Amino acid sequence: MLKAETAIELREKCDEFSFDDKMKHTIAEINAKGIHIPTQLIEKKTFQSLLVFNEQNFLIEQIQQYNLANQNTPAGSATNQLIVRGTTIDYANYQSLAEKVLEGLNISRLKLQHSKTITVQENANNEKRKPWKNKTRNVRFNTKNEKQIGFIAELICYQKLIDKHGEENVVWISENAFRAYPQKFITGEAGKGYDLELKESGKVRFIEIKGSSNISGGI
Repeated sequence: MLKAETAIELREKCDEFSFDDKMKHTIAEINAKGIHIPTQLIEKKTFQSLLVFNEQNFLIEQIQQYNLANQNTPAGSATNQLIVRGTTIDYANYQSLAEKVLEGLNISRLKLQHSKTITVQENANNEKRKPWKNKTRNVRFNTKNEKQIGFIAELICYQKLIDKHGEENVVWISENAFRAYPQKFITGEAGKGYDLELKESGKVRFIEIKGSSNISGGI
């Protein structure tokens, strides 16, 4: 009986654990001390580990080292340019790029191009039937703004799906989520094979987004 009660108690405590909540709590405590944490640091996995375990002394030391190395760069200074919707915009980081891309954009009028949806099981079966081949990626984007184009595509699709399905049913899980909204998403990462999760009609859809620099036909 004691063993069963202990197992239930441990399971309930584990269910309450959240990496996001732990990191946000540490960030809030450091901010309360009047210390600003650069988003470039929060994006690093080693820094996130320190946030989870609330290692504030090490965190503050890294923040000070970062600020010292970048003290000659004014905060918020626009150092990058990108042509969006025929207009050249200046932006300092991904967060400011997101703000400028969405500025004046009528999300409700945008149309997304949908590809075929298959179940996870169907995908697994297809992979088993495929002959082995070299998995080295052969696709090469002929553009210096590959990351920015992918970021913008995910940003617009995320906003469009929220507009259609509601924010509570859409989860942005790639690393671009943190780049756009660092206070909302912290644990996003690449390598999962998809960018968004959509809850629709009792099912969860895993959505991979592809962007193009020529968006005349849509994104």
